[in-house]
Amino acid sequence: SGGTYQLEATIYPTDAVNEELIFTSEDESIATVTQEGLVTGISGGETTITVSTTDGSNIKKSIKVTVKQLVSDIELNTTGVSIINGGTYQLVATVTPSNAYNKTLKWTSKDESIATVVNETITGVSAGTTTITVSTTDGSNISKTINVTVKQLVTDIELNTTGVSIISGGTY
Repeated sequence: SGGTYQLEATIYPTDAVNEELIFTSEDESIATVTQEGLVTGISGGETTITVSTTDGSNIKKSIKVTVKQLVSDIELNTTGVSIINGGTYQLVATVTPSNAYNKTLKWTSKDESIATVVNETITGVSAGTTTITVSTTDGSNISKTINVTVKQLVTDIELNTTGVSIISGGTY
């Protein structure tokens, strides 16, 4: 939506007495048209633009206009995630408006050695912090970023001895 296209109409014969034309849109909530033939997309959908003669010949030509609604916003179910090494977190992205023609999103991790993201699932790889960015692919250039902290779990415990023998009341 918001895009424009200039229609050019040529009248035949070129020596016609009245060359005035009228442009109309079947659904102006989808696309409007000026009397100079400039079509402007308003919202996603299809409509018909018709150009008609005014000289009594009743000549009309129509074209279908498809307005592709771009994404206007991405909402995520979180702004930040804290997970453990090897743990996962399922992101949920909601695209606005619901009638956007291309809702495909691209997910990227700034540092895949810390966290990866595949099909909206973040996986902790190693301790640290990074960001995950989700962006549109429809040309609207909208993106959102979330902070990811990966925490390392304890992997082992080591004691200073393998066994102790003490007397009653004694300490070690």
